[in-house]
Amino acid sequence: MGKNPLLIDCRFHTARNLPNMPKEVPISLSAGLVKGKIYVSRTRQDTAVCNCDTFCKNVVTWESTTDVEVCNCDRFCKSAVTWDNKVYFRCFGYDPKNDKWETHEILNSMWWYGNGCVMEGVMYCYSRALNKLFAYDFKERSWKVVKGVEGLMGVRTVWPRTVIYNTKVVVVFQRELAGTKSEIWCAVIKVEMDQKGEICGIVEWCGCGCVLDNGQWPHVINCSSVDV
Repeated sequence: MGKNPLLIDCRFHTARNLPNMPKEVPISLSAGLVKGKIYVSRTRQDTAVCNCDTFCKNVVTWESTTDVEVCNCDRFCKSAVTWDNKVYFRCFGYDPKNDKWETHEILNSMWWYGNGCVMEGVMYCYSRALNKLFAYDFKERSWKVVKGVEGLMGVRTVWPRTVIYNTKVVVVFQRELAGTKSEIWCAVIKVEMDQKGEICGIVEWCGCGCVLDNGQWPHVINCSSVDV
């Protein structure tokens, strides 16, 4: 999404242009969907001010919310998830009903740049640095390690992204090969809570989905599951 955003209809494999956003496009964008409206967070690196634009799919117009100072937050805010009719961007959340922002320092304590998905009030993200799957409980406001999924990614593996598909956590990551080749890998993980309240994961499948070789290394920026 940029100055000239697109609306992609996966059902018919079509796309159309949306109206331009009401303000200049900054260095960082992220978006979440709540009750038929798309909320786009725009973080300007020079001022560290975040603004949320709302796009109504039916009316086809943009409108802006109030600004919020995010000086203590990572300015490269390219991650967004939704839960309880609120949109969460890295270290802060936005309540569309009350046009209210709130900070979440604990949420920001884990690096989930472009990498997060929510199921039953828990956000999952995979840490490349720690090579572990983490879970953030929005009600408890706490991070936990998902047991049984450690060491999923090997060497020269980058860009882990998570998405919920059929009540399971799917981790998509990229493995760089020699030259200009790279592989896109996918792992399907079943998560459940044990008697002690710990979140456990079972890798049901993991393998290479495709090999890319087009003179460049394309990167997996984001993932989304779509019902068609």
